[in-house]
Amino acid sequence: MHGEDEQSCYGLKKNDIILRVDGKDINNDGSVILRDNETVGFQHLFNEKFINDLCIIKIVRNKKIKSVMVKLYKVKYLLNQHNWDKRNKYYIYGGIVFSTLTRSLYVYTQNPEINKLMLYNNFKKKSKDEIVVLKNILPTKITTGYYYTDSIVLRVNNIKVKNLKHLIELIEMTKYTNRLMYLKNNKHTLQSYINYYNTKITSLNINTIIHILILTTSGQKVPIVLNKRDVEKYNEEIKKIYSITRDRYVY
Repeated sequence: MHGEDEQSCYGLKKNDIILRVDGKDINNDGSVILRDNETVGFQHLFNEKFINDLCIIKIVRNKKIKSVMVKLYKVKYLLNQHNWDKRNKYYIYGGIVFSTLTRSLYVYTQNPEINKLMLYNNFKKKSKDEIVVLKNILPTKITTGYYYTDSIVLRVNNIKVKNLKHLIELIEMTKYTNRLMYLKNNKHTLQSYINYYNTKITSLNINTIIHILILTTSGQKVPIVLNKRDVEKYNEEIKKIYSITRDRYVY
């Protein structure tokens, strides 16, 4: 498709100004005329079409008017529009319940930080992207002092969490980071753990520390530190107390 400047172009680019879609003008407020004096958002023009349909879009790019052809694909929302036909994913580790943010959970979650996140991250950047949340912390011998709920999981051992499967890999495997260097760089966040066990940072078993960074409902970044040996020691007791028959469900 050739634009008015006779230069061939294909597809939209960032900062393009959309003027018209398939011959229908778009108003300055992003609306289009539906009938008579009724207007709707310009997204309505795309909702009328099917996946893989082509449409011609008139744009302004670099101060020049062009017409480009765009193929429509399925929108990959970070939150699916509905999830009633699927079981919720979850993972329980040391009494901490992790899950993925779904549409139904989003509606009932009282966390303004999640609302902020969704304002600027409505679409997936990669196909497997998920928002992992710390849904609840069950009272156990190893979670004493932690009372956070509905918090966003940011990092595990200083690695950004991509999805629930990735979180499980980070917790259960040790190949992702240099633990000794990590402990030295994060000594201030581990100080409560060090004081509790009355030991030095250099003498800690570097393969047993799990450091989980969360964003709480009050907007604070808070570390949760667990000892893998403690989790293994009390794991069966936790399952028995809370009647946990399966510690995870992922797909």
